[in-house]
Amino acid sequence: MTRVVLDANVLAPAFVNPTASAGRLLRLWRIGTFSLVTSAPILAELHRTYQDAYYARRLSPELIEAALALLESEAVTVEISVQVLGVASHPEDDLVLATAASANADYLGTRDRQLLKLGSFRGTQIVHPADLARILDSTEDDPYRHRS
Repeated sequence: MTRVVLDANVLAPAFVNPTASAGRLLRLWRIGTFSLVTSAPILAELHRTYQDAYYARRLSPELIEAALALLESEAVTVEISVQVLGVASHPEDDLVLATAASANADYLGTRDRQLLKLGSFRGTQIVHPADLARILDSTEDDPYRHRS
């Protein structure tokens, strides 16, 4: 099964707007199109992101708690086993790359321009969430797609 890491900048809006690309990715994960892989650093960043006033105005505390609980219980959480230092422009982005490398992810979905410029990292394709949703939507309809 396709393994996908979603950056916190994709996960956070996924619960706000289900029709946007991030929301489509969340739906595709929930119906089993791909395996969502995350890590403690990504979940911690998501928790911090949800404390921002933007999200506080759009999501109730209960919905935020439910979103975090869903990811913690149903996404695959990997331990960081591959150290990444100085590849990204920010140390927290190195942790996102380390998550993807540790998970042997096929894709990393992010809105971070500096990460997108990399194109790929250790076999993981780095793509914008809109492009990733299109890629995964196309595999959803493929009758020859292998499901494991």
